[in-house]
Amino acid sequence: MESVAAWSKPGRAVERAMTVAALTVALLLSLTAIDDFDSTTQRATFVFTPLLLAHLIGQVINLGLRPSPSIRPPAAGVTDQGEPGQAFRYARWPAYWGMAGLALGAAFMTLFAVDLGQAGGAAWALAVVFAGFGLAAAACVVVELRLAPGMVVLTPTGIYHRASRHEHFVPWPAVTDVLATERRRMPCIIVRAAPADGIRLRRYLGPLAMADKPTLMIIPTYWLGANAVPAYRAMRYYFEHPDERPALGAPHAAGS
Repeated sequence: MESVAAWSKPGRAVERAMTVAALTVALLLSLTAIDDFDSTTQRATFVFTPLLLAHLIGQVINLGLRPSPSIRPPAAGVTDQGEPGQAFRYARWPAYWGMAGLALGAAFMTLFAVDLGQAGGAAWALAVVFAGFGLAAAACVVVELRLAPGMVVLTPTGIYHRASRHEHFVPWPAVTDVLATERRRMPCIIVRAAPADGIRLRRYLGPLAMADKPTLMIIPTYWLGANAVPAYRAMRYYFEHPDERPALGAPHAAGS
């Protein structure tokens, strides 16, 4: 079985520290700037600014954490079609930082668009751009709330991933490999598959859905947190032991 030791190594520590430092400086500057504005929307914008930056700092710090693998048994879960299986849920803090930061970002961009619109003149063009970004971010929040909580579910028939903005199912016969690796310098689980009937990929926001092609399921370990290693080991085990897959539909499926 492929080692997952690389996931626990602190990567990009200097870059992460510099990012946190830069965001902290921006946070302090935004706090000192709040009293310089008289408009209600301007004040609201700069109230949201430190909140947004604080959440970005929290997310950057959380990205550097490598929690110990969970020793709890997997929960029960179902796919988009109601098939029961063994579920590995997304961790709470990564989900919170991501969704809250996105919601604050949507509010910030909307308020900033209003500020620009009040300025008049050529600022209207920028106002429209920021309003569009705010609308896109708000749409992402709605979809993420609808799909929450994210999870990976292993069933007798395949692997189901309910991500923050898309759903993906790959039947076991189509799976060609399960890898513990990195993609774009982020630890992840990759399920490679051959083209086959039964593969389902629903992108709810088009290019904003953060989904790859149907034959490539990518699960960032960041979102799974302590469930990342148990999820990978279970996926690899059932990939290599097809005779054991029927047990995944039982209330207490046994994994490796």
